[in-house]
Amino acid sequence: MRRIAVLSLHTSPLVQPGSGDGGGMNVYVRELVSALAQAGGQATVFVRRADETSPGTVEVEPGVQVVHIDAGPPDMPKEDLPQVVDRVADGAPHYPLWSPDGHRLALVAPNRQSTALLLTEASLDGGDADVIASGAPLHIAWSPDSKLLAVHHQRSLIIRDAAGELFDTGRPSARYRVPSFSADGASLAYGANVDGVSRMVARELRTGEERSFGEVPVEAVFAW
Repeated sequence: MRRIAVLSLHTSPLVQPGSGDGGGMNVYVRELVSALAQAGGQATVFVRRADETSPGTVEVEPGVQVVHIDAGPPDMPKEDLPQVVDRVADGAPHYPLWSPDGHRLALVAPNRQSTALLLTEASLDGGDADVIASGAPLHIAWSPDSKLLAVHHQRSLIIRDAAGELFDTGRPSARYRVPSFSADGASLAYGANVDGVSRMVARELRTGEERSFGEVPVEAVFAW
């Protein structure tokens, strides 16, 4: 089953056309997500809360739900909405990454108790999502067999196995590094501080042996 996230700053499919600023766009969003649900998908629409009494989540119809995000006062004029774009975006999950086998989804999502980011892994086979790590930045990569999840968590690199165990590679890393597994899943490339120099490192996962390559910039993305 496909899952679709829709981010709508001003338009809510719950608002009746003709009431307030409700109009054709409300109808369009409602009909769009309804059609996606009828085609076999599950659509979640993230909208700014415009009514203090609105619940956090509203099930509109089978396969369609609306999630309200607190961003600015509910009665904020639509002309002022550009001021809260970042807050709306921060309230919705982002950086989604499916496992290669399609059974699990890793994503970064806001913590309801703070503005910190959480990394959660949601299984489509049922059960609650697991909180893997908190605090930004969070960059993730799946192994080709979907058994390992590499997480660049703040200034360290951790690996989560299929049993849910976390292993720290022990290598301090600079910010904003996206790790990458080799095609056979035997090695992992990432950025790390080696003898005080930021370098690319390839780690053989079975033995833990590392090979250090050239110097890399502070922000880097690796790919095999």
